[in-house]
Amino acid sequence: GQGEAARALSRQGRQHAGTMQGYHDAAKRRIFAARNSSSGGYDDNAAALTAEQMVDAGGLLFIDLHGLHVSESLDVLQGRIMALRRVWPDTKRLLAQEGRSEVVGLHLHVITGTGHHASDHQSHLGPKVERFFAEEGIQYSVPKWGALLARVI
Repeated sequence: GQGEAARALSRQGRQHAGTMQGYHDAAKRRIFAARNSSSGGYDDNAAALTAEQMVDAGGLLFIDLHGLHVSESLDVLQGRIMALRRVWPDTKRLLAQEGRSEVVGLHLHVITGTGHHASDHQSHLGPKVERFFAEEGIQYSVPKWGALLARVI
């Protein structure tokens, strides 16, 4: 009796969870794209930047993560860093062709927000990004509250 009903409710719960995850993913994409339209937007690997865009940026790029959940932000940040490292050789070659050899590394200005919109008014993302950078051995500084500057290359 009750076993079949429980299995049906369990299947229905999994379907709803899948639908909810889809809505979360769509929201993540929209929020990120709205805040980062000039820095490559969003794709599945957060890898939409091209070597040409990096050359135009002159070695300093921005990524605005505030408004995303912490786990989403860290996934997007990790994907963006991996993408930047993948296209860096092409970027370096293009910079050299343009006679811009002064750009020897790549810096990523990461906007995390200050926590004003969090229920406890504390930044949750900033400390997590700092921990991520420390664990990955990425040098960074905190030029102002709510932002980090990381040397990713």
